Amino acid sequence: MKKCIIIIGVCFLLSGCSKATLQKEMQTSAAERVTEESSTDDSEMNTQDLPNLDYLKKKLNECVAILGISEVSDAYYKNVEKIDSDTIFLDVILTTDLYKLKCTCSYIGLTDHWAVLYVENNENNHTYYIAPGHEETVDLYDYATDTLISKKKDNPETKDPVTDLNESMESINEDFDSKLDSIADEYNIRR
Repeated sequence: MKKCIIIIGVCFLLSGCSKATLQKEMQTSAAERVTEESSTDDSEMNTQDLPNLDYLKKKLNECVAILGISEVSDAYYKNVEKIDSDTIFLDVILTTDLYKLKCTCSYIGLTDHWAVLYVENNENNHTYYIAPGHEETVDLYDYATDTLISKKKDNPETKDPVTDLNESMESINEDFDSKLDSIADEYNIRR
């Protein structure tokens, strides 16, 4: 499970890097003011214990630049969910000059990196950004005009990035455990 999340996360990160690099001059440090919102919905995990927050802020700034957002007036964490020791999901709510956005993010412990899975309007759920490779899984809207730019493909085999990431990680984790069991058996080691 852990290796799968990492591999998928790395793929998300690598495929999103080129766009972010091209628009690096447009980046704003506004997303660096991310704070914790007190919420009873959050898990027991204290958000101060979140790993590699500098990288999360970097990824948020890249998304802000890709969308062409000029100003973020407020940012905070919400719905922090620790799946296991190496997998964390959370939402970062950004208040921009046009909308309040929900950025769904995932932490992959194996690589110690964060990925922004998608960014959507917190009020009408219009998606403005989705992890590369998943564009056909949602109706995609233009951030500036909130107009539809690409329609979701009705394919029963397409999955949203969160489900895809979880299934891939489970598969990788099962394979990894199987190989560890094989090694343990070969060397007579109890697991």
